[in-house]
Order: sequence, then C-alpha cells, then structure tokens
Amino acid sequence: MTAFLRPILIFVLVFMLLGIFVASYFGPLWLETSLCGFTQDMLTDRPCKQTVIDATSALIRYQLYGMGVGASSGLILGVIFAMRGRGSKKSEPPSLEAPPTAPTV
Repeated sequence: MTAFLRPILIFVLVFMLLGIFVASYFGPLWLETSLCGFTQDMLTDRPCKQTVIDATSALIRYQLYGMGVGASSGLILGVIFAMRGRGSKKSEPPSLEAPPTAPTV
C-alpha cells in the first residue's frame, strides 16, 4: 500500500509547490495590470496601508489557487503513474523449466 501511495504523495507535493511558485510569479503581474480594481485617480486617494493589505491578500489568494490546481494535477498524474507502475509489475516471471528436447533415434 505504501509503495502505491508514495509516488502519489510525491507528485502532489511537487506540483503543489510548483503551483505556489507559478502563482507567486504571475500573481503580481495580474495585480499590476488590474490595479486592484481601481482607477489611477482612486489609487492616489486611497491610503497606502489598505492598498498593501489588498495586494497581499490577493497574492495569497492566487497562491492558494495555484496550490489547489497543482495538488489536483499532481494527484491525477501520481495516480496515473502509480497505476502504470503497478500494472507492469504483475507480469509473470519466466519459467525455470528446461525446454523440451527432441527425441533421439
């Protein structure tokens, strides 16, 4: 059972971290283009502290989305690879019997 779950957990953890890294890289780009939903005039009137809080919470939300997408894709790929590896191990071992010999005349 643990041999079946080990690759699944590895795939889930690796893809979860990959999702977090991708979201951490692209999250600020999305925040920069949307300006947190405010126009340039509204951003100048807005206090700096609230803007930082909104941007940080949006980035954390993007990281959670990336973690979820990465974990689910890692789970799917881990199950596929674990099932593939499990199916190839069920092949029969070669027989140790001697091959039949031809009768001598």
